[in-house]
Amino acid sequence: MEKLDLLSIFIIALNMSLSHCIWMCGGIVIAYSNGKIHQNSNGFYQIFCHTLYNLGRITSYMIIGGISASIGYGIAVSTGTKGFLFIAIGILLILFAFLYMFFPKAIAYIEPSLSRNSKNKLSEWFQISFKWLMTSKNLWSFYGLGILNGFLPCGMVYFFALSAALAPNVLMGMATMGAFGIATFLPMFILGFVSGKFITSSCRSFFMKLSFILMLCFGGYSIYKGILMFEGKSMHSMQHHQKKSSEEIIIMNHPKHSEDMQ
Repeated sequence: MEKLDLLSIFIIALNMSLSHCIWMCGGIVIAYSNGKIHQNSNGFYQIFCHTLYNLGRITSYMIIGGISASIGYGIAVSTGTKGFLFIAIGILLILFAFLYMFFPKAIAYIEPSLSRNSKNKLSEWFQISFKWLMTSKNLWSFYGLGILNGFLPCGMVYFFALSAALAPNVLMGMATMGAFGIATFLPMFILGFVSGKFITSSCRSFFMKLSFILMLCFGGYSIYKGILMFEGKSMHSMQHHQKKSSEEIIIMNHPKHSEDMQ
């Protein structure tokens, strides 16, 4: 994964954060802002609290990125399988882009319910952890809330985790998800100080459409890179075959070989 890929991840994440994160995860930010930070607190304290929360999210994302990259690296044992991985993930990214834009309710089916009425173990654990962190007076509980939020089932995180699976190593996988986390930092940080109404419905629609186009481009680019890997493998095999044939001709024409034949 090149620097251009990381820049693409950052731009896509920044647009998606303005159309998705604020609306889907904004409730947690508003909840801890109203419940844990007193209105009379000084500006430095508030900034520190919101920074800890967002650093917690980025920490979780980087861990997810490292795990995804490890899985992708384990699958891509050869150039051929790596090319197949790029093409497969590229197709999934494009599919996700269409779901994100036209069938947002479909994404809900791959995001386990964490509502209070849900009876699954993940939901119960989340509710207990969230309640404990929200009532904690410890300053580092903001960091814990961020980590908790980072591991929440989210279609957007799935998208970038798939992208991280294409990274050449674990560090680049972590960097991929780190770029995603940094891109969402500013919108979520600002949300901690305001109600979130600064993003109107028309603005959200614009960023959703822009995100859709960028997601399609990134998915298409992944498919293109996979095809190039397949072509590179075929070209390498052809060159190897031609080199082997040339060596055989040279051996056949070598004087010592001719004498041995006689």
